[in-house]
Amino acid sequence: MAPEDVMLIAAHAWDLAGADKAGWETAFIMRPGKALYPLTAKPDLIGRDLIEIANQLEANAK
Repeated sequence: MAPEDVMLIAAHAWDLAGADKAGWETAFIMRPGKALYPLTAKPDLIGRDLIEIANQLEANAK
């Protein structure tokens, strides 16, 4: 599987930053107390929960 075929969905910005550097797509779940790092790339998707992320993935696939 190629890196561009993978997506990491997480509530931890540090993990997303690493996945982005590896060439993966990323999605951030906004959990209380969690924040994005301002000096890293913005995730491809952002949602309040996994359902919102799934809905965005489905909308983008059409």
